[in-house]
Amino acid sequence: MQNDERTSGDGRFATTDGTSLYYRWRRPGVERGRVVVVHGATEHGERYGHLIETLLSAGWSFYACDHRGHGRSEGLRGHVSDFSTYARDLGAFLEHIGPAEGLQVVYGHSMGCLVVLEHAAARPDDLDGIVLSGPALRLLHPPGRWTMRLGRVFAWPFPLLPLRGSIDRDGLSTDPAVALAAKKDKLMMRRITLRWALEFFRAQGAAEGFARRVDVPTLVLQGEDDGVVDPGAATELAAWLPDEHVMLRTYAGARHELHAEAPALRLPVFGDLTAWLGGLVPAD
Repeated sequence: MQNDERTSGDGRFATTDGTSLYYRWRRPGVERGRVVVVHGATEHGERYGHLIETLLSAGWSFYACDHRGHGRSEGLRGHVSDFSTYARDLGAFLEHIGPAEGLQVVYGHSMGCLVVLEHAAARPDDLDGIVLSGPALRLLHPPGRWTMRLGRVFAWPFPLLPLRGSIDRDGLSTDPAVALAAKKDKLMMRRITLRWALEFFRAQGAAEGFARRVDVPTLVLQGEDDGVVDPGAATELAAWLPDEHVMLRTYAGARHELHAEAPALRLPVFGDLTAWLGGLVPAD
């Protein structure tokens, strides 16, 4: 397969409420299908360089849209009043870019997995498969019970109350360069709002219900040394998904951002990913 005529670009589109979201794309010369990446909280879609190159080499195009309030997209920074807005935005993005040339797979990372599960449960016809990497079903160090109770009390009168939103950068990858790059990245967010935090935890609670309704092939990827989310939750997620559709892969020594791990750890991940993607393609 020749992939030397690669093309790339970016653009903006308006969601149903008029918010302008930014996206970028890259395509190989010969395209087997499309992978749409749904990034995690506080980050953006430009942090997936190793994944992009892997997908292009395997004949898959890459699309990624910054969530509202993230990256280069419009919206109040680190805020959403209803977590389901993200799933509606994903649906609007898929409609904007139109049908894929071949298969369409949506790849969620961390918080993005919650968005993908909600979309896949509601609109399976959009998808030929989903990938859930480091799913944020439970944080490794969640807030305590009293903190959550106080949060709910103050969220009504003070929904925009700012909270520290940056995560433990050392928990992202065993590669020290990843933490350093995240620290220097001007597009990474350092704050979230109180309402956003409560909506995020509500979405975690709704994840099982969405997962049990997913009816497309699903690949779950989890680092066993994840420093951000509880790695054991990936096993629970795999149990919620239909047996005939789910494949779970875990990686000893790997942390949260499998796509940004050191080469010795990320290459097995990419090997499993491209093999799974290839298995979705109908035989000639």
